[in-house]
Amino acid sequence: MHYNSKKARAARLRLLGIGVLVGAVVVGGGVLAVTSLGSDDSKADSRAKSSPTHAEKTAKPRPSPSGGAEDNTPETGPKLPLLKPRTSKNGIGVGFEHSSWGAESAAINYRQDMDIIDDVLLRKQLATITSPDSQDSIDERVSEVRTIREEAGLPPSGGAPDRITFSTVVKASRGRSLDDDGEVVEVWMVHDRYGTEQGKGGDSNPLKNQLDCLIVKWQDGDWKLTDEPKYVKLKSSPSAYFPDSKFAFKDGWREVGSE
Repeated sequence: MHYNSKKARAARLRLLGIGVLVGAVVVGGGVLAVTSLGSDDSKADSRAKSSPTHAEKTAKPRPSPSGGAEDNTPETGPKLPLLKPRTSKNGIGVGFEHSSWGAESAAINYRQDMDIIDDVLLRKQLATITSPDSQDSIDERVSEVRTIREEAGLPPSGGAPDRITFSTVVKASRGRSLDDDGEVVEVWMVHDRYGTEQGKGGDSNPLKNQLDCLIVKWQDGDWKLTDEPKYVKLKSSPSAYFPDSKFAFKDGWREVGSE
């Protein structure tokens, strides 16, 4: 399929939207979360603001600001160094440390590494990083990809249109514990998604400022994706993310930096 064909352009636009798991309203460069029905945000916030979690006590915590924090914004405050996985399996990085920092790094890496086009590879990746308690979510996410592929005029199963590659870049994140021990962590993210053609350089019209949330729990020696209802209902509702917002920084939003 040629990149400039009508179907290829449609595929690019459709496929750029794959993986957006929550609703969002983009306003003036900022992102305003749309609260999911049935969520218990007040309970989740109260848990998140409680004493240090078990994971934070036993391993490195998420880096925190020091000095002048009241004036910090996500773009001026300390960045969140992204931990790297120890290894990779089935096309996705695995092996993150047992800490809140490790949980957030895992979720960010998962979002950036999950294939948004190849449904066969995506299934292998999800089987690797999804909790045994949330196996039904694998079929649901793969089905979403296949549906969008068909709507874009592509076969329901397969790889990307010829010469086109897609990448996801998480710019900022906000992690909070959903339990008292820090073993279940929600990670809200703001990301950009790019679709580029081989030999044509960068994407001039990327999908910008998408809001997403993944929940990970410590299980079998690593952080696993979970969609268990008992955790999903505890998701908090983050403040709007703006790079220059003091309120966003106070709410926990941090720009993602290098390791």
